[in-house]
Amino acid sequence: MNTSPIIISLIEEIRDDRIHGASQLARQAAETLKVATERSRADSVEHFLLELKEVGERLMSARPAMAPIFNIITRLLKATSEKSAEMDLASIRNFTTSKSDETIKESLQAITKIAQYGSELIDDGDRIMTHSYSSTVMAVLKEALSKHRNIEVIITRSGPGRTGERVAQELGSCGIPVAFIDDAAMGLYVATVNKVMVGADRVCADGKVINGIGTYQLALAVKAAGIPFYVFC
Repeated sequence: MNTSPIIISLIEEIRDDRIHGASQLARQAAETLKVATERSRADSVEHFLLELKEVGERLMSARPAMAPIFNIITRLLKATSEKSAEMDLASIRNFTTSKSDETIKESLQAITKIAQYGSELIDDGDRIMTHSYSSTVMAVLKEALSKHRNIEVIITRSGPGRTGERVAQELGSCGIPVAFIDDAAMGLYVATVNKVMVGADRVCADGKVINGIGTYQLALAVKAAGIPFYVFC
């Protein structure tokens, strides 16, 4: 079955993206599944489900380490499959489109709630370090700023993708004072901060967290310094 070049291009954007975090790319994956639904040329429900499954598998394999993409696509495919027996082609396409929008909305609402809770962990005058781009951590820091908390953020370069540069630009444009450091200096600067906050690409069943290169070394330095280390996801 041939996948549309437009859909392949959208999947490749997700595969090659080294700037955005896992939750944001998961929403982008859901949007891609929605576009695939809208552009589908299937002439039967069975054909439509096969098309959707192929796109879903391509999306999940694009960034296999990012659990949010796997979770959001699996959820959409399962919901569509369960409804397919009781709907005609037009109805199941409408359902899939609506379900994609609903899932994206729920993801954004979850980030809003995390930002509200997470911002309460931040005290006025805190100096915070973050590593690797996370839209969830960004939301937490911006929420703290909206509550008139005076904070400063230490941002690492964040590995070969250098996503820290985007973090620095985005927070700086919001009026949050930032300092930009090389990853090799993490251990030195950890002693100067009150808290460390990062996102996660995946949370394993045993509680272990997978995130950008350098997160493990940062966690070890934080443990040695005896300061709080928060993972938002």
